[in-house]
Amino acid sequence: MGLSRIVKFFSGGTTTQAEPLDQEPRPAGAVPADLFSLAQPTRAQKLVNSVVGGVSSWLARPTNEMQLRLWRPHLERNKANINHLADQFMAQWKQSGQTTRPKALVLGVGDAYDIDLAHLSRFFDLILVDIKEGVGNQALKSIPYGQRGASKGVQYDLTNGIIAKLLREGVEAIKANQPTEAIVDAAIEQSRTGVDQNPFGPVDFVVSSMLMSQLGQMPLGFLRDVAQQLGRSMEKYEDLHWFDTFSKKAVLQGALIKRHVDLLKKFVLEGAWVYAATDIVLKEPTHHSIVDHSFVFDVRGAPYIELTDLIVGDEVMQVQALDTWEWNIESDTKLEVQALAMVPVGIPMIRPLPAATF
Repeated sequence: MGLSRIVKFFSGGTTTQAEPLDQEPRPAGAVPADLFSLAQPTRAQKLVNSVVGGVSSWLARPTNEMQLRLWRPHLERNKANINHLADQFMAQWKQSGQTTRPKALVLGVGDAYDIDLAHLSRFFDLILVDIKEGVGNQALKSIPYGQRGASKGVQYDLTNGIIAKLLREGVEAIKANQPTEAIVDAAIEQSRTGVDQNPFGPVDFVVSSMLMSQLGQMPLGFLRDVAQQLGRSMEKYEDLHWFDTFSKKAVLQGALIKRHVDLLKKFVLEGAWVYAATDIVLKEPTHHSIVDHSFVFDVRGAPYIELTDLIVGDEVMQVQALDTWEWNIESDTKLEVQALAMVPVGIPMIRPLPAATF
């Protein structure tokens, strides 16, 4: 695919100075924005304003009308699914007699090209979370000033510092022309222990959109781009290469995804509704056929092809598939995207978008 798909977890794609970030909660291993100046592939600059962009480094922004036509159905469909679930939440909220304004948490907000923040801000006070400095506040600017209410941007590493540590130590190793294998091994081991916490306090609605597939892909893809730009021998950095089943990259991805799913479950246990969507499979052409590349793995590095196999309901949480669609990222390359709802037991059946919507 050329440049690795470095995504939404890091975002920004702008050099504009953002307002000072809220300092609560304190970032767990925050990543400074200037870290990303270490990798600026020439071909990437032709596509986006930054190596690290909203939905991905080269998927973030349509740069011509053809790309816009290709991506618009995906962006609009994801927005519509989020809005549809949020509208159902608000109906339940009002029916239960609530009079306060609910809080919504958007994880890995990036540039929010696929999230209708203006719509959500009509009903919720928003907490816009991203690992990269200033991104949450940049996204906040897309909301009409009069609708922002108590909404805010927060810098935070949702992996409790694992990704931030991997990036910092990986960049230093590559600059010194040292291998990164031990650093990746340490990240895998750390990701298998402990749990990610909710430092945001009580929230009512949570959005995790196109984030899950990037938890391991983004940092390792970024480090690989750094190594390439510094002219390093890529044989030394095989641990940063494309996902292979049961590879280190797949194992790290699987471990970080499990932590993220466990965090989403915590929100549901605390009473929140969760919208979870991710690109799960890439369909990429070769000389003779279409090859599927998985982005979502279990802790052993084995691929999932159904999001509902990864996130399963139980006695306290209902899980309902909402929608599946294809994201045409290029004329001959597609991603399969799956979306689902996670809600507390006892909530009436969630209604998917009407089939006639798209």
